This record gives sequence, structure tokens and C-alpha cells, in this order.
Amino acid sequence: MLSSWMYVSQATFPIADSRTYIEPIEIVSLRRNPELDVTGALIFAVRHFAQYIEGPPDAIALLRAAIERDGRHRDLHTVLEDSPEFRRFAGWQVSYSGLATYFEKTIVAAQANPMTGTEKTADPLLRLFREFSLPGRR
Repeated sequence: MLSSWMYVSQATFPIADSRTYIEPIEIVSLRRNPELDVTGALIFAVRHFAQYIEGPPDAIALLRAAIERDGRHRDLHTVLEDSPEFRRFAGWQVSYSGLATYFEKTIVAAQANPMTGTEKTADPLLRLFREFSLPGRR
């Protein structure tokens, strides 16, 4: 059984310091996620995060609790929460950090829409993750 969770949030740190704040997230995720059998992606664009994670329900619950407590972001909004039959992004990891206006607009739009629990509301972000992901890329 699989569980997935996608959220968007707003960064609490100065944009000039983004690398300092994001690099530790990448390092911990690259080590911990394989141990938990979790795949996923993190995008940071200008001032916002978007993240999608999938894996065993207990692992997703554990990561979600840690992410919700993390002081590096605020105004966290769930975009998608479901139990897919198969992994949408099996075997890949991707992260992006930078000044991408298109990413920022897509994330802000997702943050403005309430969660309905359907993939349709998450489609723009899922497409964004697919466009910028390759197996094993980081």
C-alpha cells in the first residue's frame, strides 16, 4: 500500500540565504528517503516550496509530521493527499532551487486553491514535477 502527500508553503528565510537552508534538506533526504522507501521531489522557487512524497503510509506520516514542524517554511497547504495504486515517480529524486518565475507562479496558484483531494487540483504541480524530473536526477 502506498500513500502520497503534496504541499506548498512559503519560505521563512531570506532568499539570499536559500542555498544555506535548502542544502541540508537535500542531504538528509538523499540519506533518509531510501531507508524509508520514499521517493519524491522538492522545488524551491523564489520564496515558495512545493514538495511531493510517496511511499509507505507510516513513512509518509513520519515525514509529514517533521515537515509540518519545520521552521524554514510557513503557510503550508496540502494540494494532494491520496493512496495511489502505483508510484507516480518511482525511482527518481529531483530538487530545484532558483529564481524560476514559472515555478513560483504555479506554486502560488496551488497555494491559493483549497485542497479537494483529487489529482485534478494537483495537475499543474504534478506536470511541473514530471517536466523537470529524470530517474536518479537531483
